[in-house]
Amino acid sequence: MSSDRATEKELAVVHNEFAVWCLEIMRGVPLTIDGEGVMEDGKLVRSPPAPAYLNVIRQFLKDNKIESLAPKGSTMGDLSDLPVFDDDNVVGIRR
Repeated sequence: MSSDRATEKELAVVHNEFAVWCLEIMRGVPLTIDGEGVMEDGKLVRSPPAPAYLNVIRQFLKDNKIESLAPKGSTMGDLSDLPVFDDDNVVGIRR
């Protein structure tokens, strides 16, 4: 009986390729015209990733339990100093 399931090695290749794609998108989506990359000063022009791309990457990191602790004083660490807005503090709009 043959199996249509992927092997562990095949799954590892897919996982790695997807991780490489995620990193590439995080660097910015390459701009193209007629299938050719747009170059400026010898570098590929990139645009910020769309929210949908970021959501896919966020879910990939979450599903694979990939986390990072940001040191205080770093840009990411400074995010933890922002105020937290709880739902308890939300005031409803009256009509």
